[in-house]
Amino acid sequence: MTATAVPAAGTHSVVVDGVTWHVEVGGGGPVVVLLHGTGGATTSWHDVAERLVAHATVVIPDFPGHGRSTMPRFERLTLADFSRGVAGVCAALGVAPAVLAGHSAGAAVALQCAVDGVFPALRHVVGVNAALAAVPWTELPACAALMRTAFGSPLALDLVRRLAARPGTVPGLLKSAGGAVPEAVIARYAALFRNPDHAVAAYGMTVNWRLAPLLSRLPTLPVPTTFVIGTDDRWTPTAVSARAARVLPHATVQTIAGAGHLVPEERPDAVAAAILAVLRDAGPRAHDVPPGPAATAAA
Repeated sequence: MTATAVPAAGTHSVVVDGVTWHVEVGGGGPVVVLLHGTGGATTSWHDVAERLVAHATVVIPDFPGHGRSTMPRFERLTLADFSRGVAGVCAALGVAPAVLAGHSAGAAVALQCAVDGVFPALRHVVGVNAALAAVPWTELPACAALMRTAFGSPLALDLVRRLAARPGTVPGLLKSAGGAVPEAVIARYAALFRNPDHAVAAYGMTVNWRLAPLLSRLPTLPVPTTFVIGTDDRWTPTAVSARAARVLPHATVQTIAGAGHLVPEERPDAVAAAILAVLRDAGPRAHDVPPGPAATAAA
């Protein structure tokens, strides 16, 4: 697939496999797709996007059930579904990503896209506090099926909605992520989780994801990878990215001292700098979108 034009800056609705994805686009130049983590949304990347749009076409989707994207069936909140969805979104917009950057679970989606080879023009993957730690017992097919049945029951989902709606749940959770999460960011996430579908989608990713197949394929990854790690991340230990980097053919690790798990919102300057360095090092390619007027990704 070759990108021939910059998609209109602003918001887009793209339907993939019956799910309507909310997507935000801005800028001009080589295409960078930014993928948020579990419970995040396009807003998770806005501060980074503001620093990228003068240099790149920035594409930010809301994952299914998150933000302003519609909710799929509970059992379709899987890594494979999200990877196919990102490929479908880019195909619908007519863009060929040069860089995929993912935060937390979004890094797993980016790596899944890369090992599947869905983007032939892809030049680099950036994983920010990548959530690549498989929980062994959840990887067994029988256990995974049991989890989907038990934890996807109406009673379980109602409990998730009730817990997410409690005023102290989201602030308490985010303050356990390490670093210094700004109060404005906490308020933003609290607003997201007031949407019951958003809460169920975040919970469903945890229940439905299996990482073992992806991890087994990492040594075959055909493109370079940069892991960006906040040293005070209390949700995803630094050892997780370091371990993944050791098995990848071409991987580097960068650390951001004192940053916690929500580093794109806590230190957007450092994350944007890492992505811009990747773009500079990769150099121009014929498929890149011609530079155009910078436009901040729509809020």
